[in-house]
Amino acid sequence: MFREDMSIKELLRTIVENVDGAVAAGIIGMDGISLGDYNTIENFDTTAADAEFAHMIRHARKALKFMSSVPDDVEEIILSTDQAVIITRVINKDFYTSIALRADGNIGMARLLQKKLAEIVNKKLS
Repeated sequence: MFREDMSIKELLRTIVENVDGAVAAGIIGMDGISLGDYNTIENFDTTAADAEFAHMIRHARKALKFMSSVPDDVEEIILSTDQAVIITRVINKDFYTSIALRADGNIGMARLLQKKLAEIVNKKLS
């Protein structure tokens, strides 16, 4: 499904097209600036949300430092509402990937493909 030679846009399109209920996916820097995105909704702008999710990841890391027995290496944050699920997965210290799904979307498949996506993108960025 994913190939190492795919562009960021192709990787993101592949994940959205292969996850039931997925509407958008992106690769975002921890500074909140998008490296690339793909979405199926017209006029869908995630600029402000991208920055806030980066902020959430930084705060989750800080919160985990207060819990001495828990490592502070955040892997994933899942935000769920009655209409949508947004999954963010940390790629490395500088980037994360995000996928937005309808509430009835396939969360398991999204998590599985997003993990693979993160591995491929991490190699591309290294």
